[in-house]
Amino acid sequence: MKPVIFLDFDGVIIIAASYDRAGGLGRQHWLAGTPPIGLGHLIEPALVKNVQALATEMGGAEVVLSTGWRDERCMDGYRFVLEANGLDAEVVGETPSLRPRKMSAIVKRSDEISAWLKSNRPADFGKFIVLEDEENVRALEPRVVYTRFGTGFDDERLRAAVELWGSINKQES
Repeated sequence: MKPVIFLDFDGVIIIAASYDRAGGLGRQHWLAGTPPIGLGHLIEPALVKNVQALATEMGGAEVVLSTGWRDERCMDGYRFVLEANGLDAEVVGETPSLRPRKMSAIVKRSDEISAWLKSNRPADFGKFIVLEDEENVRALEPRVVYTRFGTGFDDERLRAAVELWGSINKQES
């Protein structure tokens, strides 16, 4: 099976400057399940190309959306926008939303990623990297590459991810 990159959007391929350029455009358009047409104005092509470079370095990794933006009704739109911005890797799906109905309860993104892995890659559980700007995935360390909302998945973070992938492969050999 191919390795997987779990991709967050905000802080990874969408950064603070993205929102500034878009006049503060928020997520409201996509929460209603409408296609993410405006998402293309927020995504930074150079950062998407870095995700593609990592996918290539990982031997053709697939991408799973772990972002809060995810919505299966919009998957074709997400694929289109990501491809238009330089992602050739296959986007194979999204993590399940385990968010409880009760607002006081918290589900960590690491729980959603683990649930996807258990359902889709039970025999290949270790062949993944998480790209994330928040600490809600600590349970999955050391397979996490943390980014910053101001800079996203820049060249420095790409180098860190390639180095991490090399160490993961070395451990599994």
